[in-house]
Amino acid sequence: MDLKCFPDCATWRSSLHGKDGGIDSSGNKTEDRSKASKSRSLKELQLAKTVVIIAIVFIVCSSPNAINVLVASALPQYRGTGTYGNTYRFVNFATFALSMVNSSANFFIYLSTGTIFRRAVKRLFRLEG
Repeated sequence: MDLKCFPDCATWRSSLHGKDGGIDSSGNKTEDRSKASKSRSLKELQLAKTVVIIAIVFIVCSSPNAINVLVASALPQYRGTGTYGNTYRFVNFATFALSMVNSSANFFIYLSTGTIFRRAVKRLFRLEG
């Protein structure tokens, strides 16, 4: 399969193989390796930041439910029909609400950290000229 049909494949291919500058197979001047490497590492850093934020929000929002389930399995009186049934049901509802917050937060996390996602949303809602 020849990748010449894609506009930036030759540049991409040469940066993968570590070629510094020069002319690629389609006759185009290739970018400097350090610029491509720096751009790639910035993108990787941004991706890592997004993944860490999403993971932290997930852990914060799902931990109370895990604790609630563990307590309910250890203490029979804490279950829905036990002595502390009202507390169990309230905490269960609150943890359900937190899971909804987690799902909603992901959209805003992607919107704030992802430039491509932000452009797509703007285009989707016709906020971009």
